[in-house]
Amino acid sequence: MANLTETPQWEAGITQLEEDDVLQGGPNGIDNLQPRQLANRTVFLKAQVEAARADTTAHAAASDPHPQYLTQPETDVLYGGIAGSLAAHVAAADPHSQYLTTAEGNALVAAGVAGLVNSSPITLDTLAELAAALGNDANFATTITNLIAASRVPSGTVIHVCQATAPTGYLKANGTAISRTSYAALFAAIGTTFGAGDGSTTFTLPDLRGEFLRGLDDGRGVDTGRGLGSHQSDDFKSHTHEYDNLQGGGVINSVSDYAAAQADVTAASGHTTAATGGTETRPRNVALLACIKT
Repeated sequence: MANLTETPQWEAGITQLEEDDVLQGGPNGIDNLQPRQLANRTVFLKAQVEAARADTTAHAAASDPHPQYLTQPETDVLYGGIAGSLAAHVAAADPHSQYLTTAEGNALVAAGVAGLVNSSPITLDTLAELAAALGNDANFATTITNLIAASRVPSGTVIHVCQATAPTGYLKANGTAISRTSYAALFAAIGTTFGAGDGSTTFTLPDLRGEFLRGLDDGRGVDTGRGLGSHQSDDFKSHTHEYDNLQGGGVINSVSDYAAAQADVTAASGHTTAATGGTETRPRNVALLACIKT
């Protein structure tokens, strides 16, 4: 008595024994045909299950063993964006509600992609594979890439935060010299506008500590002669104050005093008022940390 030889393959069908078939044993005998076909299917399915189990175990053990696939949270976010756009479409008055308009289609894609961008990092390889899964639309990868680029804060953007440290992706705008290669995107955006660093390997960040920001005149004619990033010291607009001086001395405390002393009043000359105020000219303000996007 020997075992049947099993081959891991999916048999398209199972042979039916007919009433007039002549029974025949052996590895190729008709009486062993049905069990062999079923055995082949069993071996095939067993191999598939074991492969899937091994893949699942490896996936669970690694942080992201399959970056070409969307994770469950990413899928949930994408679905949420699409569901929201569809709900808005149904709620709107539309004579052809069974179709999406171009604007709705664009909003649908933007909502889903924006959700993915905000939930976790996505590489261009992943987007390319997603495009392939959706039929390799020639415009899909470009559209998605442009949407993601538009949703990102551009390098060189200045923000103010209510904390003592710069958030992720930002540096303190404190005039520090930093590497031109390590911060290539920021260097491409601002160059040496705020200083050339060592002249070859570094460049300087703007120093916004203790400074008020003023919009670049850019040809308007209000603050002329200024270049982008140029510094301006504090100033006070030129003006005069007039007062009268009593030749014979004395103090005027009322209108009647002034009337009585008019004969002794001459125009002031070479006199200044006493100093008043602090160490600078400033409006009311709140101190926040200025940061720049890398």
